[in-house]
Amino acid sequence: MTHHTFSPRTVAAGAGMAALLVTGTATGAMAAVTSASAPSAQQSAVTAPGAPTGLIATAGDGQATLSWSAPSSDGGAKITDYVVEGGPAVARGNGIVQRVTGLTTTVHGLTDGTEYLFQVLAENGVDSTASTTVAVTPHGSGSIVRTGIRPSAPTGLKTGYGDDFISLSWSKPAAAGDNPVTGYHVYLGFSQAMTGAREFTTTATSYRITDQIMNGETYWVKVTAFSKVGDGPATAVQSVTPVPVHGPTPPPRPTGLTARAHHGEVILSWSPPKGGLKTGEGYNIYVGTRSGHEGAKPSIPYLIPTTSYTVGALKDGTTYYFQVTLVDVPHLLVSARSVEVSAVPGTGRTTVSSPVASAPASTPASTPATSSPGAIATAKPSGTSLPGGNLTSDQSTSGLSTGLIVLLVALALAAGAGSAAAITLLLRRRNGPHHRPVPAPRRPDEQPTERFSREDETAGPRYR
Repeated sequence: MTHHTFSPRTVAAGAGMAALLVTGTATGAMAAVTSASAPSAQQSAVTAPGAPTGLIATAGDGQATLSWSAPSSDGGAKITDYVVEGGPAVARGNGIVQRVTGLTTTVHGLTDGTEYLFQVLAENGVDSTASTTVAVTPHGSGSIVRTGIRPSAPTGLKTGYGDDFISLSWSKPAAAGDNPVTGYHVYLGFSQAMTGAREFTTTATSYRITDQIMNGETYWVKVTAFSKVGDGPATAVQSVTPVPVHGPTPPPRPTGLTARAHHGEVILSWSPPKGGLKTGEGYNIYVGTRSGHEGAKPSIPYLIPTTSYTVGALKDGTTYYFQVTLVDVPHLLVSARSVEVSAVPGTGRTTVSSPVASAPASTPASTPATSSPGAIATAKPSGTSLPGGNLTSDQSTSGLSTGLIVLLVALALAAGAGSAAAITLLLRRRNGPHHRPVPAPRRPDEQPTERFSREDETAGPRYR
């Protein structure tokens, strides 16, 4: 702070100039100018004073006594005042200001058990310089007294982001002060002014913020280092806007696919992914009769939960081509297709082809696609049913699955067995020892010619 004062030296300079005008004496003029110039040069060389040294805070009951030594340099002008600044540590040491001219003062009205931070500034009418900060906790006898220099600001603050989170990393302060750095305060602001910023504490040099973070919103962050003396200055405020970096990764493509040809069927097997199948994962099988033409839709209308499958209802002597994909149902993702293998049912001949062009690995599992009509490759399915599964082929067949055929045969056999049992029962009754012919029905006006027992009368139809 600069104060403009009325100086007697300025008056002397004016008097010397007046003597020059009245007497015209050059010697007097030179003496006057010289007399005025010397103090003016001295005034322009005044700088900020040095910092007060040796600041000590002594705790008392509801008070703290501060004492210090004068700066080693007054900056070219006399020290006019000392300003004591401080306050509760939770308020970052703000709220208390006292101006004194001596080298000691007592601050009253403090709360016992509450930590306070204080520093002293020396003023010389031109500028001021602050001392180190001390901490003190008033509590009668045995109060805690802490003194020392706070750490400088952390260096190299870097920000990162992802899906609803912000990540920060930084390096230790260049200067730790008089005490080791014990931790860091991370501030999350909702405006550049950091008004109402949230504070997080960590002992590491990195931090991940997930609470109240939303994609697309802009946030502001800064970091301070602290020791037992208190927080040092903060890093520069940086802005960051989190957005999702990428979604779930597609599952790995199946490997180790082999095909073993048999009469009317081919047995496929492949290797499981590392760590096995996860919940909601399974396999799709694609079948075709031309290389690279297995179609876009799965040929087996089920999600296969195992690493082997028997594709049936195939024509002997025809070459079939196979590929397998791994499906992540919860995320609707499909892996890249496996290598293509081929087999000829009825001959036992199998081959492994080079990978053919396939759909991207991230194709949704439920994406509809069109495939050529053809034979249904069937076996006893187990797993989740998938809509629209067809065997891509250049021929047409009955389309009846092995399971359906077995069911129809079983029903036919059951029906035949039932009919045979009924016929056998009738023959046994007719040829049995207690069999009697059923009497013929008589007209209502016809009188019976013979008497029948009650058992005979109830054995067949009659009119009454």
